[in-house]
Amino acid sequence: MNLAVSLALAVVPALIIVIYFYRKDRAKPEPKGIVIRMFLLGLLSTVPAIFIELGLDELRGFLNPFYRLLYPVFKAFIVAGLVEESLKLFIVKKFVFRKKCFDEVMDGIVYTVIAGMGFACLENVLYVLGSGITVGILRAFTSIPMHA
Repeated sequence: MNLAVSLALAVVPALIIVIYFYRKDRAKPEPKGIVIRMFLLGLLSTVPAIFIELGLDELRGFLNPFYRLLYPVFKAFIVAGLVEESLKLFIVKKFVFRKKCFDEVMDGIVYTVIAGMGFACLENVLYVLGSGITVGILRAFTSIPMHA
């Protein structure tokens, strides 16, 4: 499959969700510059997540003798869930939470979803480039929306 098609498949689902949530904030839409910045910061947060998750993955040896039972739980809830969600929340709190434009509940939803979609976008690109278009199709309907 063509590289452009693979990249489009990896990126478009995240952008669709960004547009959907951005348009839901009709009363007081967020500044586009800050929205783009949050998306890019979410995208960049994938890099430290990779390193933190690789480091935590090394702790799997401590799960013996229950490795087969505990490792999937550890990987899903601690390695992926806690690390990724904490990084996305950190970005929102550090870069937009105290701004004047963050003035209603919907703003929290919009900014966290956009940071999550930035993260999901780069993560999905990496998965699609590494594993192929089938993984991209599956992730478009599972992992991408879950990051929102």
